[in-house]
Amino acid sequence: MGRKAADDSVLHKWINALPWHGFFVLTRRLPLASRAEIRRTLCVWQRKGATQRRKKVYIAAPKVRCLPLPHLHPEPRMLDLILTSSNTIGLMAICCMVFGALQRSVRQTALRRAGVGLALGLGTVLAMLEPLQFAPGYQADARGAFVGVAALFGGPIAAWVTITIAGLGRWLIGGAGAPLGMAVIAATGLAVWMWTKLERPTVARNWQAWLALSLMCALPTTLAFFLTPAPTLRLIFFIAALNVSSVLIFGHMMEREQRLRRRERLLSLAAATDELTGLPNRRAFVEYCDALEKDRPKTLALLMMDIDHFKSVNDRYGHAAGDHALRSVGAAISQTLGAEDFAARLGGEEFGIVLRVDSTNAGFKAAERLREACRVSYGPPELKLRTSVSIGGFFFEAGAFNRTEGQKFADRALYQAKASGRDQTVMLEPSKPAAGSMSARYADSFGR
Repeated sequence: MGRKAADDSVLHKWINALPWHGFFVLTRRLPLASRAEIRRTLCVWQRKGATQRRKKVYIAAPKVRCLPLPHLHPEPRMLDLILTSSNTIGLMAICCMVFGALQRSVRQTALRRAGVGLALGLGTVLAMLEPLQFAPGYQADARGAFVGVAALFGGPIAAWVTITIAGLGRWLIGGAGAPLGMAVIAATGLAVWMWTKLERPTVARNWQAWLALSLMCALPTTLAFFLTPAPTLRLIFFIAALNVSSVLIFGHMMEREQRLRRRERLLSLAAATDELTGLPNRRAFVEYCDALEKDRPKTLALLMMDIDHFKSVNDRYGHAAGDHALRSVGAAISQTLGAEDFAARLGGEEFGIVLRVDSTNAGFKAAERLREACRVSYGPPELKLRTSVSIGGFFFEAGAFNRTEGQKFADRALYQAKASGRDQTVMLEPSKPAAGSMSARYADSFGR
């Protein structure tokens, strides 16, 4: 009897010495589930200004061992759940707007995807700054939705950017659950990215695909709950539902924006592309040259090229043979030009070409290679007919490019090439137009 009184005295003394925020009662006779239940029901209240503290203690067996659990958080209230949902929806809506702006304004794919990853990574960090705390150092939020959407719409670039930013943010937030939280971030991004590599839809995803993707985004977070100290089922279902709904709603919105921008780019490309040859058309040529005028590039040459006697090709062998000749010449131009050069079909049998060269001599040699490459066959195979082209060009010094003037002088050089017998190249130097001499032919001076 005296021993029991002594044990109770020590127990109550230990309880009164605990911080106000709680304690944990464990017993060797209780199963693991009962211990978790005890933990969820243990709570401590403190009234402001009061000297007494109300404590609710579970003693389930005569022999007990009490362990302190600092910063024990009660189950989240409904208001906390509403605030977390509102914060997540607001952040995801902002990320959707940033995604749309990047789709419209950034043309470089890698840069656009990095921007998507940056936006969603920052959104993940902001979501983790307003979490639901349910255990010491452990927090619950909708990070899976942000990371999954990044991998879904930004590919590996956006996925790695988001994972890096979110993982760094979780590490800086700290706590006992930081390693687990960082693992959840990485697992979500990698899982969704692998899904996209296997899926690759050619049409809009149906609701089954979206449901599977949203569940995949929520799965790592849900599984991680079972590695944390006794979370409640209410919290698990809430976070899973928040991740799933965020991916379903905002992922669908992002996909719609992405497909809209892709359709606009295709229409813009079609409007600037010659359907027959696949080369840019006159509109694209004018826009490209106007952009060069603003950029004030280094030295370059502007060429005008015509297929010789093209009208007779159509008259003798039909328009099918003429179309075949145009397609073949367009393919030869594309294969011959360098990565920094530009060529367009201006109309009929006329082509405009911009070459990145450092001298008139280099421009002439490049034009000659192009002229030789454009000897393509057409008409009946037994006749072994081949096309020939005439090229006129004008060389610009650094920063002096002007499309109107250059096209005028290149046309004059082209006229000179045709007047001299066709199937040849004529290049004019910058000094020649100023002197008013358009009749000089430069083929001989360049070794022809």
